[in-house]
Order: sequence, then C-alpha cells, then structure tokens
Amino acid sequence: MSDTWRENAIVEAIEIIADRKIAQASFDKTIKGIINKLLDKTSGKYEIKYQDSLFEASATSSDIYYDEGQEVSILIPGNDWDRVKTIIGGVDNNATTYN
Repeated sequence: MSDTWRENAIVEAIEIIADRKIAQASFDKTIKGIINKLLDKTSGKYEIKYQDSLFEASATSSDIYYDEGQEVSILIPGNDWDRVKTIIGGVDNNATTYN
C-alpha cells in the first residue's frame, strides 16, 4: 500500500471524528417568542409562547417589563430546553424600565 492511501485514510478518519464532535457540540440558540403573560414581577419571570408551546423565561433584570403580545428574543443556553431561558430583549427594542 502506498503512503498516499494511508494519508487519505487518516484524513478521512479525522474528518469523521470532527463531524461527529461538531454534531454533538452544544451551541447557544436565540429564538423569537411572544410574551404570553407576566408570571412574577419581582423575579421578572414570563410565560413565553413559541410555535405551539409555552415555557418560562426570565428578563435580564426585574426592572425591565415586557407587554403581553410583545415579540422578544430568548436565549436558550446550549440549545438545552431544560435549562433556564433568558429574555435578552424585545425584537423591536421596546421595553419599559422601572426604577
């Protein structure tokens, strides 16, 4: 067997390993959802509607208030829906801040 064959086999094996690792890697995901309702003003927790589901997410600060029906951007850390989700802002950048 030639050295070229071995080199090609090694490169192919490395590509397979790299592709598998990339497929398994967790990346943060940002989605757009709609504020369904305020659950707790003190903690800034909201119920969010996304596609056909509802879930909870918290504002980055309890001093920020979003209106029902407002479209917001939500961070899903590691694309893991079991982790705490954070509202990172209104899609139109409109939010009310209470001081």
